[in-house]
Amino acid sequence: MVSDPGPWAAPVPADPWEPPAGAPAFDAVDLAPPADDGVEPQDEIPPKLAQVLTTHARGIAFRDVGTLAAFRKAGRVTGPGIYIIVFRKGGRPMAYVGETADLQERIRKHMLGGAVLGVALRNYRLFVAQPAVSAAQRRAIEKAINAQMLLPHNRGETTNQVSEMQFI
Repeated sequence: MVSDPGPWAAPVPADPWEPPAGAPAFDAVDLAPPADDGVEPQDEIPPKLAQVLTTHARGIAFRDVGTLAAFRKAGRVTGPGIYIIVFRKGGRPMAYVGETADLQERIRKHMLGGAVLGVALRNYRLFVAQPAVSAAQRRAIEKAINAQMLLPHNRGETTNQVSEMQFI
């Protein structure tokens, strides 16, 4: 036989954010912004890459469209293009050169990769060109630029030769 315990009040769990009775209140903690891994703001295309562009992307105008985040937020530049992501690492100017059929989607993927790796991309600038050329011509231009940047006298400014997401 089970006896009826009668009316009873359910226990009230303590608020985890309230200090226990008699304990001092929690101190506010000011969290520092995430580290940039030595990345400094950059606002121009690295010099060796700029020189290569004058010969391998002749007549193609690259314009500064702001940071990666500002570009995605504004959403004004859409469609195919050739792009350059520019940044500084350890005081050295660096860049990543790419081409795509959909600039917004490709930059979104770069930003997602940065977020997954925990890299603050706020200092990464984006330069975009949208030449009136076919997809095959656009790929050929990107390939020629990256091949030229692999030559010994040009090495060190682009990261494409290492891996797709190396710019991060």
